Amino acid sequence: MDYKMYPQYNFKFSGLKETFDKYYLSKDETDQLFVIEKASGTKISDPLIIDRMKFALSWMEATKKSHSRTTSDPKTTEQDYEYAFNEGAKLTYATMMSCIQKQLLTTGNIDYNEIIEYAKEINYK
Repeated sequence: MDYKMYPQYNFKFSGLKETFDKYYLSKDETDQLFVIEKASGTKISDPLIIDRMKFALSWMEATKKSHSRTTSDPKTTEQDYEYAFNEGAKLTYATMMSCIQKQLLTTGNIDYNEIIEYAKEINYK
């Protein structure tokens, strides 16, 4: 799949960062999720972009728990952002995605425990 032709399918690390930078997640009065483009305020209900945003937020929350934060405030700080999108995080992400791709091709399933063990090998928190 060419993510340049279909940007909603961009789950590369750069796409993860771009999604986090470009959108925020919201709910309507019926609790339906959607994203809002920060620059324009445009409401987007594309399920793939919503999934990318949820994934980007999950990535941020996971990385918040894996470094020494200087605040207990749950809001994302500049320190959190740097930790989530630096070169070590990029390598961790690539390692995990490689493992997931291998698993899906060989078994059709994702083994989270194997991914965690695989990611530990690169020695990044």
